[in-house]
Amino acid sequence: MKRWILFILFVHLCAVLLAGCGRLYPDESLSVKEHNAPFAFRETTAAPTETADPPMLTASNYYELRSVMRSFVSDGVEHGEVFVRSYSGNLEDDLKKLIRYLTEEDPVSAYATDYISCERMGMDGGWMVSVNAVYRRSAGEIREIQPVRGSEEALSRMLGALRRQASSITLQVSGYSDGNFAAQLRQYILYHPDEVIIEPQISVSVYPDSGLVRVVEVHFVYPEDRETLRGMRTEAEAVLDSAFHYIDYGRTDQQKLRLLFTYLTTRFSYREDETASVYSLLCGGIGSSRTAASVVRLLCEKTGVAATMVEGTREGKTWYWNIVSTADGFRHVDLHADALSDGPLTFRTDAEMSAYTWERAACPACVEQPPEEESGTEETASENEIPQNQG
Repeated sequence: MKRWILFILFVHLCAVLLAGCGRLYPDESLSVKEHNAPFAFRETTAAPTETADPPMLTASNYYELRSVMRSFVSDGVEHGEVFVRSYSGNLEDDLKKLIRYLTEEDPVSAYATDYISCERMGMDGGWMVSVNAVYRRSAGEIREIQPVRGSEEALSRMLGALRRQASSITLQVSGYSDGNFAAQLRQYILYHPDEVIIEPQISVSVYPDSGLVRVVEVHFVYPEDRETLRGMRTEAEAVLDSAFHYIDYGRTDQQKLRLLFTYLTTRFSYREDETASVYSLLCGGIGSSRTAASVVRLLCEKTGVAATMVEGTREGKTWYWNIVSTADGFRHVDLHADALSDGPLTFRTDAEMSAYTWERAACPACVEQPPEEESGTEETASENEIPQNQG
């Protein structure tokens, strides 16, 4: 009986309390919701997630071991371990062989690493090989190596980097053949002054020293930043365009060349600098025989004048000039020397080039033409007249 009385009193007390809450909040209903505070503790039956250790790298023969080592280099791993069990071969000899391969034969490893060592120690019935490497290239630089086939494709990629004024390019060349990439790049610059108006310093490194597959690293060092170079190129292109329209008024090849000479020498007081760029010549009047001959050849090509560029010597000094086609035959034109002498542009035969030396067999002969027979018509004679000091 007492239990029932206590139970009835408890139920009555709960009813009174609930009624009181209703009176305190007459317009609201009571609800229970999950607590969604962002940092609230929540009980869960799921076990905490644990990060599994990476699987142990293993190798059982020389080629598997070499593959693991190459992956270390590709990823820029400085300290790595390889577990060797049931190894087929002499592990000690193979480790020496592997070091030679990585430093003298494998292109990427020879390019990327400065030092590699391997040490072995006994472990659980096998061997643990510990690898330590010191790199001269970052993992990012290793990833940027571009694979190409053959030296021709490699040169094409280098020229693309040169035209967009990149600071460097690294290629892995399959089917590599020995060639002087630096000389080929400089030759391209010489024949395309409209594309490369500031010649960079070019350095080319090849890894390893021999082999059909090699890594070729090219660096271009410019005197100005890329944005400045773009502005300079735009300015030089405008001058080249103006020069083209100016000299195109000439009726003969000689007239066009004299107009070009006038255009270049009247805009500035012409000065010499052996390191002068195409930009310096066109926009500052500071030139060299090399840049002058390069610009002459380009503008002759654009205006239909047959012209070649000659590399030789003048008074024992390396020098560049042009051989052009005229009504009297081929003639030597040295715009740079004539501009410095403040004289007119001169068209010279081979006999008049006593101060110069060049590979004559590779160039057109510049000789006096035999006099025409008297039977030649008056129109033909007038066509062959050479205007003096035009423009």
